[in-house]
Amino acid sequence: MGGAQAHYNVTPDLAAFGKAMANGYPISALVGKRKIMSKMEDIFFSATFGGELSSIAAAIATITKLETTDGIRRMHALGSRLMTSLNAALSDVGLGKMIHYTGEAWWPRVAFNDLPIEQSKILALMRQEYAAQNLLIASGLNLCLAHDDAQIIDQTLHRAKRAFEALSIAIHAPDPSKFIKGEIATSDFEVRGHIKA
Repeated sequence: MGGAQAHYNVTPDLAAFGKAMANGYPISALVGKRKIMSKMEDIFFSATFGGELSSIAAAIATITKLETTDGIRRMHALGSRLMTSLNAALSDVGLGKMIHYTGEAWWPRVAFNDLPIEQSKILALMRQEYAAQNLLIASGLNLCLAHDDAQIIDQTLHRAKRAFEALSIAIHAPDPSKFIKGEIATSDFEVRGHIKA
């Protein structure tokens, strides 16, 4: 519940918390040691949403829910289970050496090694096959407590295995690009980088 500082047992002079504390509502908090935070009494600062209360109510409700449901531990356990199961399913279809889920248990992310085609094409195929199985997954798993349900987990893993089977067929084909059914998405950041003043 205390974020990275509690997890790693480090007390910073200042720490920033964001929208996760309000389940996605726009909110942030700058917290710190009293000797530093007391300086806020001597300066002028303003915030666009400074008087807005719905995000504060959402933060209180979110923190209460996480505390009363053991939410942090449950999401870590869920992420660990999903990573292990998804990696086993990838290995079962011959993709384990190329694609695997890694990262912290609370936010598993896909990683690639020794791909036979461009990573952008693999990602396009993965997202396409996930979508065909009614799974909305990009390249990371954004977990919430609603996912910690045996039926949801079983359905997710069953559908992911079917997506991986289709992905494996495409990747091992002579021309995997032929399996892509639309245009490959590009990053907004790449587009912005090409804008000239």
